[in-house]
Amino acid sequence: MKTELVRSRAYTLAEVLLALALSVIVVLTLVGLGLTALSGNQKSTDLTAAQSLCHQWLEEEIYGAQADSSAPIWAANSPTAPYQQKQAKVGNTDYAAAYYASDVSDAAMPNLKLCRLRVSWWGGAEARQGYGRLYTEALRYVSKP
Repeated sequence: MKTELVRSRAYTLAEVLLALALSVIVVLTLVGLGLTALSGNQKSTDLTAAQSLCHQWLEEEIYGAQADSSAPIWAANSPTAPYQQKQAKVGNTDYAAAYYASDVSDAAMPNLKLCRLRVSWWGGAEARQGYGRLYTEALRYVSKP
């Protein structure tokens, strides 16, 4: 009579642990990618809103200044010290704006101003870990009326 060895078709403990470890690595990688995508989406949304606010606010300031020759923009002359600041909340994000104006040194156009508006978010911090730059700027040249 011939005897046959019966082989078990079960997995060994090492195989189960290896499969479990690989599954955990894949799941954690997918969670990390999802979180990175969410933070990138949030930054993109905030940047789009900030750019829109920046251009809108700068145009409002310039149009108001061209109608009023005594507006503060005409007395300002510093590229680093803001002459005016404002804040707004869009969605859940607070935006802070700083207006700058400086004279342009050009004898041909003595009344020319360089106007700059910087809009930042997340408490005015220029950068936040993992988010990069958290401000946007708009520039315009304006001639005094």
